[in-house]
Amino acid sequence: MTLTALVPIKRFDRAKSRLAPLLDAAGRAAFAEQTATTVLAALPARPEIDRCLVLADSDQIADFAAEHGAEALADPVPGNLGASLAAALDGLAARGASAALVVMADLALLGPDDLSEPLALLREHGAVIVPDLDDQGTNLLGSRLPLAFPTAFATPDSFR
Repeated sequence: MTLTALVPIKRFDRAKSRLAPLLDAAGRAAFAEQTATTVLAALPARPEIDRCLVLADSDQIADFAAEHGAEALADPVPGNLGASLAAALDGLAARGASAALVVMADLALLGPDDLSEPLALLREHGAVIVPDLDDQGTNLLGSRLPLAFPTAFATPDSFR
């Protein structure tokens, strides 16, 4: 299995708008950058992951990806996470991937060991989905390629 990790990251100055009541714009941008840094540090520490791509919506994020050892992939549908990820996942097989691991960039505490179980499950099954704490959103999606099902990223209940 040739596994590509795909991390969608939007410009830091546009990230985490839901935190506006708690953090000012600079604080939200710093938080988004820190969480993305954490995620991009965890992925290459796993030998199962052959390549790490950042779905980048700007030159700022493409540069950030390069600084953290990841390749940038231009966002094919800026402003539409679901459509962007669907298009990016469709194109991964052409880049040599037989499986993909979509990891959200805001997993502030993600470490390499946190990926052990999802990666083991992906070796045994065609897909693995890790929900958020509320079992509504999707924090991680692993799948063999091509996808056997449509994704629902950026919908209120993407996990279900």
